[in-house]
Amino acid sequence: MLIPLPMLLTGQSGWGRYLHFLSAWICVLAALAYLPESARRGHFAKYTPAQRTAYRIVVFGLFPVMIWTGLAMSPAIISVFPLLVTVLGGQQSARTIHFVAANLLLLFAIGHVAMVSAAGFSKHVGAMIVGRA
Repeated sequence: MLIPLPMLLTGQSGWGRYLHFLSAWICVLAALAYLPESARRGHFAKYTPAQRTAYRIVVFGLFPVMIWTGLAMSPAIISVFPLLVTVLGGQQSARTIHFVAANLLLLFAIGHVAMVSAAGFSKHVGAMIVGRA
């Protein structure tokens, strides 16, 4: 391990890992609801080419990589499906890829919020929440 990350709030109880895994499944369930609805409404076709590309990279690239690398770090999963981690080059490689993908998602979220803020935060967030401007 190059840099040991301290467990500041919970110690080594596993509580942080449990919450992390739980939030991952919440994201998966949200995606299972979001993708069919977005396809039905033509959501990915309504934006500029740069926005469509960014959304496609996030939805069809980064999120699947996050799920795959997350599962590849689970001893229970790789005991049944060792190919998940072998293809990545081991658990440390899976951790590194997971970390990089998480940071790219964070950059996307920061950029997304900044652009929404610049275009009129209240107007656009209200439209996202209620479905109209």
